[in-house]
Amino acid sequence: MNIFTKILSILAIIFSLLIVFAFRFQKTTVKQSNKLVFSYVSYEYGKPLQKKAEDFAVRRIYEVYDNKELKVIDKIYKGYEVTTDIKLDNKLFKTISALKNINSFRTKIKLEEGKYYAGAYDYIAVWNRNSKEELCFITPLVSDKLVKLINSFYDIKLKTGKQETLTETPAEVGLYKVSIIPIHKESYLPQITLPPPSL
Repeated sequence: MNIFTKILSILAIIFSLLIVFAFRFQKTTVKQSNKLVFSYVSYEYGKPLQKKAEDFAVRRIYEVYDNKELKVIDKIYKGYEVTTDIKLDNKLFKTISALKNINSFRTKIKLEEGKYYAGAYDYIAVWNRNSKEELCFITPLVSDKLVKLINSFYDIKLKTGKQETLTETPAEVGLYKVSIIPIHKESYLPQITLPPPSL
């Protein structure tokens, strides 16, 4: 009888462990099924911000998923800071989900004569069902609507999410580099130029 009781206890423990593992697996599977609907990258490419003409560096990445969660990757000194599990408000998520024909946001082809731009480049990608749209730009050449949308991300309090500091480069940085550089080269963006020194 004692042996039978022990067997039942062992089976109960095994059954409990199976339930726990199944729950965790299901939770992981659900989380992995979340799909990207929008991404934004602030980046540097070429001279004079980089030492070599082909150098590419990410400043910040925003990724929005279909479960209304935001992931942020920030370049910091000697590494990256990754923030996850940030919930977007319904209004911002609805605006992002409705984005399409993003190339129409570009309102100018080039900077005005005598104007200089020494900031970073920008990239956005939008997923609509099975299609993907991408755009490389600088803020002086696009509509105020897009600039306002990008600025709204900077107002989000990242402390509400889970933060982790990485010393190694996240895989996302390499993936975006592969995606962005060909589009950047076809976008006729002005070279980053520091203004001439004042007399």
